[in-house]
Amino acid sequence: MKKSIALLLMILSLQIFAAGCWDYNEYENIAHVVGIGVDYNNATKEITSSQQQLITQSKQGSESPGSSSAGKSIVNAATDKSLYEALAKLQEVTAKRIFYGYLRVFIMGEESARHILKDQIELMNRTPLLRDTAYFVVCSGKAENILRTVDEDMSMASSQIIAGLLKNADASGAAFPVTIHDVAEMLAVSGWEATIPRVISTAPEQDPSEAGGSGESIVFNKKFYGSLRISGMAAFKGEQLIGWLNEKETLGFGFITGKKISAYKVSLEPLGTDTGNMLYYNICASGSKIKVTLQDNKPAISVDIKAEADLRKYYSNQGANIIDPEEKKLIEKELSASIRSDIEAALQKAQTELKSDIFGFGFAFFREYPDLWKNQYEKIWEDIYPDLPVDVNVKVRVDNTGSNIRRFIVQ
Repeated sequence: MKKSIALLLMILSLQIFAAGCWDYNEYENIAHVVGIGVDYNNATKEITSSQQQLITQSKQGSESPGSSSAGKSIVNAATDKSLYEALAKLQEVTAKRIFYGYLRVFIMGEESARHILKDQIELMNRTPLLRDTAYFVVCSGKAENILRTVDEDMSMASSQIIAGLLKNADASGAAFPVTIHDVAEMLAVSGWEATIPRVISTAPEQDPSEAGGSGESIVFNKKFYGSLRISGMAAFKGEQLIGWLNEKETLGFGFITGKKISAYKVSLEPLGTDTGNMLYYNICASGSKIKVTLQDNKPAISVDIKAEADLRKYYSNQGANIIDPEEKKLIEKELSASIRSDIEAALQKAQTELKSDIFGFGFAFFREYPDLWKNQYEKIWEDIYPDLPVDVNVKVRVDNTGSNIRRFIVQ
């Protein structure tokens, strides 16, 4: 009996030490970081890390990192020899414990994307406190200035705005979002070069409207007033940024690689420049299949693309209410030509100018002929890729041709 009582007392005493969370922090004592920017000075070999923190309230308040009031934020930046040291330096000037669980966007400036991309990806993969599910974007100029951009018409922080723009980018095909994990995967796979969305700010980079001060390699809350936009993709070769895809080239890239696209397309009739002759389409679904073949012991690529669309505007030449089969063929031919134009622009840019296999043709070759790739073509792919023959087949279907197509007439 005495042994049982002693055992019970010992168990109860242990509960005192087991109660609660050892690393618990009050909500209002945490600095919620939603955006990180990385810039690089190639002359000094120094890294500048900027981070955007939301201004949060107590648990009793109605506000949270996902609420509209989260637009109230501060951006501090620190410069040091490595990203980790710069991030640690930012904790020195932050009264609250920095928390990265709500990280939405990781931004790399142009110079950092040209020189230190691989190092930063490796660091993020090895650091549990940095989320690899956050969106990854690249900007021309400095990432710090992107984070410091304040849109007075939006009640969100710049990182939240960028995340929202990326979620809706497929509506225009202007860019295709990727995460930190996606970028790491592209860098690790042979025969598949990385592409990352590009973010642009309209804010001037000189003479900030509000200065927060600086000292000892740390720049405090400065702000630039402007707007943000997601437009095009940054193209890489290996671990280095080598150029940009504009929106037309990006859309063609999306069709080839089978991205989810729900963009609007317009087409002019061959001999017309009058907008009255334009055909308006909305892409509802699309997909692609990349095939690799050997022709005379040389690799060749064929890309089969299928797309479905709704017709948004078309006026029958005969003024009829129903589109006949011949007109339907013409409508689908015009859409096919418009999609092919985007694809050809992307192929021209990637093969002739950038010489970077952003479509993953090499990876497709590896999956079809793994031994041949490893033993022969992996070593010489960079040399043969620019002249690689690519046959593109576009098949489209317009589904709503039974709709009313009469002109709207004002009496």
